[in-house]
Amino acid sequence: MFGLCLWLSFRAGELHAEALEGPQSGPARQLWLEGNQLWQTGDYAGAADRFDRAFELDRSPIVGLWVARSLARANRLVEALERYRELADQPLASDASSRDWSARRDAKLERQELVGRVPQVVVVVQGAPAAEVQVDLNGQPLSAGLLGAPRAVNPGLARARGAWGQRVAEASVELGEGETRALRLVFDAPPESPRLLPSDAALRARSRDERLEPHSGGSARRVLAYVALGVGGAALLTGGVFGALAASDQSSLFDACPGGHCPYRLRADVEAYESKKTIATVGLVSGAALIAGGVVLYLSLRASRPRPIGALGATLSARGVGVWGAF
Repeated sequence: MFGLCLWLSFRAGELHAEALEGPQSGPARQLWLEGNQLWQTGDYAGAADRFDRAFELDRSPIVGLWVARSLARANRLVEALERYRELADQPLASDASSRDWSARRDAKLERQELVGRVPQVVVVVQGAPAAEVQVDLNGQPLSAGLLGAPRAVNPGLARARGAWGQRVAEASVELGEGETRALRLVFDAPPESPRLLPSDAALRARSRDERLEPHSGGSARRVLAYVALGVGGAALLTGGVFGALAASDQSSLFDACPGGHCPYRLRADVEAYESKKTIATVGLVSGAALIAGGVVLYLSLRASRPRPIGALGATLSARGVGVWGAF
């Protein structure tokens, strides 16, 4: 424990020393000093604002690195991840200072550590054609092509809103760091228009038809039950396959990433592992839900199956008396 505290103290002093290496003159220097002071007091949102304004005046990697660090501390992980990516991909001149090369190297390492902390949300539309629904995620438009796919968001409350004509569906979910959860926009069936009561003759005719013909609504519901069971089984199978692949990747990454820190060259492997894990989660959850719904629908059909209606009559003719029945 003492060694850990000593290391943290050393790292904090190291970061403070880096913070003092910013712009040396002009307005950028003043903004830099203000950002450093806000960082020391724990106001990371304010520090991100000052560092970002200094970065607009001085595009050096060390300034951009502290913008990303402040965003990450302010729980704006998506924005921080993008800043780290820009710095990691930023080309440097051959005569760039060792400080600039060190800042770009630190940006790559810190981005790799941040990737696993970013939560993801999967927006799903139910009860309406997905291509016809206008969807917003946290106030930003979400194209139909991104529905059903994991989307990176900041920790906290994620809100989705879908508009389909005059009908609106909303959903929200609370996400912690590293979580992947689904947001379902469910459009209920529109209310039926009022219908006139049938006459007595129509009721008698309907009763006769129901005795002679199978109930068409029950057939449709039975088909839906079978479809739900089939699709749910396929989703469970897909989730299981991708779960096995993700477990295999996790085992490989565990050996290649001591202490949970993966080298930059394994970034593609880490992202592939995260995608497989997400597909496995969505497949298993949606498959279980579909199978449960199919079973409930099938059991409700058996419970509501109409009983046969009986009839009994007699005939009188010159040949004698007869009795007939239908059951």
